[in-house]
Amino acid sequence: MNSPAKEKNTIVLPHVDTEADVAAIKTGEARHLRDNLYEIHGRVYGLETPSGTVYPVRGEGFIEMDKLQFTAFKGLTTYDGDRTVAEQDPKIARFRRHMTDETWAYARSAYEQGKGMT
Repeated sequence: MNSPAKEKNTIVLPHVDTEADVAAIKTGEARHLRDNLYEIHGRVYGLETPSGTVYPVRGEGFIEMDKLQFTAFKGLTTYDGDRTVAEQDPKIARFRRHMTDETWAYARSAYEQGKGMT
C-alpha cells in the first residue's frame, strides 16, 4: 500500500526473472532501443542515470497501469482481493469517486494474474 502511485505504473508478474534481465542489461546482452531503453527477453526496461536504477516499462509479464488502476491494484493486493474492504481504506477512499468499475476490473485482472488465477 505504501508504494507511491505515479501517472504510469508497471507491475511485474511473479514468473518474470527480473534479476536475470537486469544482469543481461548490465553485461551488454540486451538490445539498446534508444535513449535509456533496453530490450531483453521480450521486455523493455528503462535505465535511470546517473543512479543506474533499472525499471520495467512494457512487455511479456509486465502490466501497465495508470494511477487509479494501480491504486485499486494495491488495495486488492493488501486486502486479499476484497474490493469492498479496499474501498474503505483511507488511501483509496479519497480516489473512490474517480474509480470506475472498469478501473477495478483492470486491477482485478492484474491481481488474479499475479496470483496465477488466470
